[in-house]
Amino acid sequence: MLVQDEIELHQPGTLYWFVHTRADVAVSPDGRSAELRQAGETLRVRLLQPGNARLGVMNAEPLPESPHPERQAENKDVRKLFVRMEVRRPVRLRVLMEPLWNEAFRADVPEEAPLSEW
Repeated sequence: MLVQDEIELHQPGTLYWFVHTRADVAVSPDGRSAELRQAGETLRVRLLQPGNARLGVMNAEPLPESPHPERQAENKDVRKLFVRMEVRRPVRLRVLMEPLWNEAFRADVPEEAPLSEW
């Protein structure tokens, strides 16, 4: 499954993109891929674009600058797989998620196209 977002900020800044999960998360040393493992199944996540973005993992808690609503769920045993990137101009984020039914399986990367052409 390809997830694609096209993002334009009003001013340059740091942008985060999140996936909440109860799976165990292992991020590659280069921050360009991760594996999520749960109940004997594995999902590989590949960060295709942009080149300056990196994957990481953190507890599922609001960032310090995020709102903290009083009745927000605790997200016990939940982690956030995140993409962190510096954005200075319009950017296209492309993340490929592929189940690993066996180690030889590797999904074909869909051709790049703007969302307006999907």
